[in-house]
Amino acid sequence: MNDEEKTFELSEKYIDFCNTTENVDVDILEGTTASGKTTIAAGIKFMRMISESNKKEHIIAARTTGVAEKNIINQDNGILDIHKNAIYCGNGDKDHKFPHIKFENKIIYILSYKNKDQWENALGGQYGCVYIDEGNIADIDFIRILHCHYRFVGEMIFFAENDVTRNEIYHEATKYGLNNEKARWIAGFLVEAGLLEEPQYLHLKASSFGIEFAKTLPLINENIYNDEANNGNTIVEAKKNSSQEDLFEKLSAAAIDPSAEGKTAGIAFEEEIAKVFRYMGFEAKRIGGPGNTDVVVRWSDDADKTIIGIVDAKSKSNGQVSHNDVSDVAIDTHKEKNNADYAAIVGAGFSGDTIKKFAIKKKVALITVQELVDIAKKTKELGLNLGEMALLFQVPDGLSRLEELISIKQREENLINLVVATFRKEQEMLESISARDMFLLLRSTENSPSLEEILNVFVLLSTREINVLEIDRKSPTEENTTYKMKNAKSVVNKLRMIADAIERGIEK
Repeated sequence: MNDEEKTFELSEKYIDFCNTTENVDVDILEGTTASGKTTIAAGIKFMRMISESNKKEHIIAARTTGVAEKNIINQDNGILDIHKNAIYCGNGDKDHKFPHIKFENKIIYILSYKNKDQWENALGGQYGCVYIDEGNIADIDFIRILHCHYRFVGEMIFFAENDVTRNEIYHEATKYGLNNEKARWIAGFLVEAGLLEEPQYLHLKASSFGIEFAKTLPLINENIYNDEANNGNTIVEAKKNSSQEDLFEKLSAAAIDPSAEGKTAGIAFEEEIAKVFRYMGFEAKRIGGPGNTDVVVRWSDDADKTIIGIVDAKSKSNGQVSHNDVSDVAIDTHKEKNNADYAAIVGAGFSGDTIKKFAIKKKVALITVQELVDIAKKTKELGLNLGEMALLFQVPDGLSRLEELISIKQREENLINLVVATFRKEQEMLESISARDMFLLLRSTENSPSLEEILNVFVLLSTREINVLEIDRKSPTEENTTYKMKNAKSVVNKLRMIADAIERGIEK
């Protein structure tokens, strides 16, 4: 506190409470009216934790904002009385529409847990500290939202369906990665909420209301929080990655070593190029020899028409392909001979403006080995199809269009990851989630996806083929339709099995 802030004597118990911050996730104060709970908890410790927090936004929740103003903010020994540098904006301001307190360049939102529309609009923020006034009478949905980051809630209720001891509860909690203190708080909270009962000393039992409430929560398996043992799939995947990297290394080496692998000049490079295109999913064959193109690449367009591209492989010890290394007559001849739609030159690098001007004029794509490797890797990472990868052959802007597409695909991948991770985390406390809910939850994240982007991810994950999400409650508006996440791990295993089976079939 600064010199202008209020000071008063505290009991040893309150001093211990205020100074106990290490490894404390939640504090619960219980006592008679006028015992100083609000002054100590909200006015002193809560504000201290905000001051020490690296988060900008925090929350005070009370039955109504009027109650918060009367009992927490404006009362004698309340927040404004103790902290003279705190500013209360009861009607919000241009930057924050909710009532809030400005304190040390931070914002403390004042929310009513009886006003569902109000606190639902606040979802999505990355909040630091939360103070709940009279939490035992708070709307259960509000409590579900605020504490969605905690594990072993509904699971604890079901575990205590029959009379169990607290020690049994604490032991079970360790399977979910919780220590005794966290489990003790969750148990205390569930008792306060009427979800657990205490039939006898140090015993807990789920109430009938608790069982019904727990049925609305998506439950998680404690094994999720245990270290996953390596299995055969891990070994297989490692072998695949090793093989892939070996392929790319051989390509890069052959690009600057015409006699690579002890073969006649250029042959190894031609062979490795064909292998990389096959790795990407194209039909590719090395031809080579006098009067022939080096590599022929084939694929089908959306109309099932076969498209052909020829590749002129240029292995140079200096790593640079110039105009003098290229025969425009030969390229035209090879293109005509193979009835090709496109032509490309692949080399470690290209030097001089002449070859670049030639390439634009003759509509020949210049592809560096590194560009080819990077795109080949993205093939597997992002699920690029042949039509998308074939942009490589298009001149003059095929490569830039492909790079833009890759950027879009990467964002899509990141959003899928983010949505699934958020579902897994939030469904511990939420019954189901709509696209609008997800938008509010993620709007303050680094990705900050639009509602349309989230809707697209929801549609993708709920398709019959993927089936990770299923509709819980249909709404007239698509963005308000709520979804539940199914066992995503089993879906992953199924899709991986199908993909592996297809890949093995292709390789035979």
